[in-house]
Amino acid sequence: MKMKFPIVKVIFILAIVFLIILSVFSFIRTNNLITSSEWVTHSTLVKLNLTNTHSSILAMESGQRGFIITRDSSFLIPYEAERENLRLTFKQMDSLVVDNKSQYAHMIDLKEMVYKRVGYLENILNESNSTSISREKMMRGKMLMDDIQEQIKIMTGEEDKLLKERIDRLDREIFFSPLITTLLFLCATFFILIAYFKIIKDLRDSEELKNEIQDTNVILEQKMRNLERVKSDT
Repeated sequence: MKMKFPIVKVIFILAIVFLIILSVFSFIRTNNLITSSEWVTHSTLVKLNLTNTHSSILAMESGQRGFIITRDSSFLIPYEAERENLRLTFKQMDSLVVDNKSQYAHMIDLKEMVYKRVGYLENILNESNSTSISREKMMRGKMLMDDIQEQIKIMTGEEDKLLKERIDRLDREIFFSPLITTLLFLCATFFILIAYFKIIKDLRDSEELKNEIQDTNVILEQKMRNLERVKSDT
């Protein structure tokens, strides 16, 4: 009977170990899920800022053309607003790609191209007050814009690769985390149930043994009384 209780203790210890492993695993997996999700958001923000950069330059070009054609200064309001948006976008982009050497180098090149294009827009605006804009200058501006679009395409392509890797990693975390967590939980529950049924069986065996001992004691007492009666009769 004494040999049974260590088995129960071992089963309970195994169950506790599995529960501890489950807790640690859940903590690590949760952190991994959060990290993977943050990296996916990170790549999405980089792509969004690249799109915003392109949109801001296009808006500035539209404002410039509108002012040159109509001489209406209201076209310069969005022009100035988009120039400020570019500054804020670059500030955020610098913080987003600082951990990626390749993208950071691309970002330096992109900013140089954009500032050249903005400076060229400014020069044409200033010159438009006194002289007509030549076709050569317009083509030069187009070439600068083409370079910017190509640079944005390169950066977007690189970020798309990173985004795919990060989404795949996130999908794996989402798939395996609940699966392994459930498996560990079932293992812990299995050991607890084994321990429970083992204890129930031991208690039942103990109760049966107790009843057998009591019945044996009753029989022995009866025999003792019979022996004493026989002795007294003799």
